[in-house]
Order: sequence, then structure tokens, then C-alpha cells
Amino acid sequence: MAHIRQRLAEDGRTAELAVQVVYEDGVIWLEGAVTGEGRVEHLLAVAREAVPDCEIRSRVQVTELGAPGPEEVL
Repeated sequence: MAHIRQRLAEDGRTAELAVQVVYEDGVIWLEGAVTGEGRVEHLLAVAREAVPDCEIRSRVQVTELGAPGPEEVL
């Protein structure tokens, strides 16, 4: 699983450190949270390239970034 995490961290399409890779009942699961549905698809693609003969599924949650809050005056 470590080599999949390394690929997710190093690949330019993902550069993702916050996603966990878990093996359960013959399936490799990606877990965590990212911003944007496209990020999930990139994560799955990179993981499938790393281990093409394994079943890989996602439990990654998509979160949306809100607008920045007001400026803080110090």
C-alpha cells in the first residue's frame, strides 16, 4: 500500500498526501477528503496505474472550499 500512497503523493495529477490506502477483503480502498470530484477520478487513475491487476474503489469524500472570510485586522 505504501507504493500506492507514494504514487498519489508524487504524481502531478494528484500530489495528494491526505488520502489513505486501505486493503479490505480483496479490495484496495482510497479514503480521505479532497476538493472537487475531478480529484477523485485522478486519484483512482493513478492508483489503478500503480496496481493495474487489483480492484480499487473510492471512499474519498468531496468537499467544496467556501469563499474566504472577511479580512482579519490585527
